[in-house]
Amino acid sequence: MLRLVGAVVAFVGLYVPLALLGSDPDAIRLALLIGTCVALLGLMYDALGGGEPSWEVQVDRPSARETGDPRLVRNVALLESHRSARLPDHALRDRLVVLTDEVLRQRYGLRRDDPAVAEMLGPELAGVLTGPARRLEPAEIERCLTRIEEL
Repeated sequence: MLRLVGAVVAFVGLYVPLALLGSDPDAIRLALLIGTCVALLGLMYDALGGGEPSWEVQVDRPSARETGDPRLVRNVALLESHRSARLPDHALRDRLVVLTDEVLRQRYGLRRDDPAVAEMLGPELAGVLTGPARRLEPAEIERCLTRIEEL
């Protein structure tokens, strides 16, 4: 609406002085010229005048592969291959066994075959560690890892 008012004001502002000076302006051509100028100026304003720039930085969540920690990268790759494998894979179970053994050895000086360890592990984690290879659901993996961390 503002552009239309500006175009009318520009038309009247040019037509009246030109007519008073006796140059006999062509109204249609002058209207087309002003309409073209208003359209181009409006297009430039719309393209360039989008408001103030935003200074907020969008932080991308870094990929595990970009962290530089090779152990983390291997664990993420292991989880991805476990989820995408067609047949049950024992690699995740073996990795959970290694993690459990490390925690038991470092914190308690115990091994998995110690009688006191079975109670510490709980039935679900013990079943995953000693049972046959099977596909674990994400919730099961999370519970097992949480249990290992809580040891």
